[in-house]
Formats: sequence, C-alpha cells, structure tokens
Amino acid sequence: MKRVLGSAYFNLLKTILGCGILVYPSLYKNYGIIPTTVLTLISGFFSLSGLFLYVLTNKIINKKSTMSTISRYSIPSLRYVVDVVVILKCFFVTVSYMIFLKEIIPYGFGKLGFEYFVERKELGLLICLLISLPLNLLRKIDGLKFTSVFGIGSVIFILLTSFYRLIRSNSDKKIYYFTDNFSYYKSLGEFVFGFTCHQNIFTIQNEMEGVKIWELNCVMFMAIFTASLIYILFGIINYKIFGELIEGNFLNILDDDKLKIVTVVIYGIMILISIPLQ
Repeated sequence: MKRVLGSAYFNLLKTILGCGILVYPSLYKNYGIIPTTVLTLISGFFSLSGLFLYVLTNKIINKKSTMSTISRYSIPSLRYVVDVVVILKCFFVTVSYMIFLKEIIPYGFGKLGFEYFVERKELGLLICLLISLPLNLLRKIDGLKFTSVFGIGSVIFILLTSFYRLIRSNSDKKIYYFTDNFSYYKSLGEFVFGFTCHQNIFTIQNEMEGVKIWELNCVMFMAIFTASLIYILFGIINYKIFGELIEGNFLNILDDDKLKIVTVVIYGIMILISIPLQ
C-alpha cells in the first residue's frame, strides 16, 4: 500500500512540477515577495480543491471515471466541450514543453560536444521526442513512477544549486516585499499553469485499488504543499541572487559555467520525461 501511495505522490507531484518553476523568480521580481507567495498559495488551494472534488465525484459515480465520463453523468450536454478543453489543455502544455526544449537544445547539445545540432534545433528536438516515445506508450501511469522520481530529483537538484549560488554570491541585491505592479491578472495564467495536474488524478485513483479516499486526499495535499514550497523557495532564492536582472527564462541569466551546463541538461531531461504525464 505504501508503494502505491508513494507512486501516486511522485506521479502527481511530477505532473505539477514542470516549466512553471522557471518563471517564479520573474514573478517575485514583478510583484514582490508577499503578493507572489499569497497568489501561489491561493492557486495551490484552488488546485487542491479541484482535486478533492474530482476524487469524490469519481468515487460517487464509481465508474472508473475520466473527465469525459464525469461530464457525461453530471452535465451531458457539455460532455464534448469538456473533452475538447482537456485535449487542448494537454496539447498546449505539451507544446510549451517542446518550445522550451527547442530553446535549450542549442546550448545543451553544443556544450556536450554535439555542435551539429546547434543549428538544427528541430532535428535535435525530434531525436529527443523519439527517445521519450517508449514512455508515452506505457499503458499505466504507475509505470512512470521511476521517471517521476528522477524528475523530482532534478527539481531538487536545481533548488540546491540555487542555494549554492546564493551562498557563493554574497548578493546584496535589493528585494521588495511589495512592488508598484498590481497587474496580477496578467500573470494569473502562470500561477494556474504551475498547478496543472488534474487530468491525471482519475488515472491515479483508478489504478489505486483498495485505497481509501482520505489516504488519497493526503497524497494530493502533500503533492500540492510540496510543489508550493518548491516554487516559493526557488523564486525567493533566485530573486535574492539576481534581483532586477531576472528575465522570463531563469536559465538565461545563469553564469555560463559547468554548473549551468549540468542544470540545463538535467532540466531538459526532466521536461522531456514530463511529456508522457500529459
């Protein structure tokens, strides 16, 4: 039972953690520490509330549900609308991952000695996607637990390297608890994007035979709590290090050293193995 709950935790947490973490230093720079932290916690709360509702609904219907079957039993007239929304959500998240991979391929492949792909980003991306193809063909999400553990380990590694850079930097960059920017609505999508994982909760629940609702609720709470903590720590630490130098993609402002090479490569692999979870 512990193995099943652990697999659910890692798969759900890895579904949450993706490219969204890279924008958090920029969010902290734009809005300040307190507003960004509060908005992160609010986003996590609403995401968790949605997960609770999905799990409870799935249990009530007891049909081994998906988003489609939930809508069929609750609002039949909107079933196909829900299907389209879910498909588009998964599609655009996957596309965002592919765009990110395409951006870092020239740097990553170049530093690893594969200069041929520096000017052939599309070919490099295609090879990466072909490498990940076997993961996309797995029939059960439980089969992705080891890649999820690796992905979470990658995020923790990046967080630890941020701690290391903070210690080494002796940064005196000025940080703000509040800023004059109150256009929070412009970044709501980024906060929401940081907690998108709902499409997998039905699969996770359906594969967990004999697990009580309260146990699954604890798993979901821990996944959202862990993701929120990682986002907040990562954002504040790098805001403290780089201050106003922060731009959209966090990786672009790192010093061009061996640590950056390792960070880019590991994070690229993490994003690649995140695609099957979509």
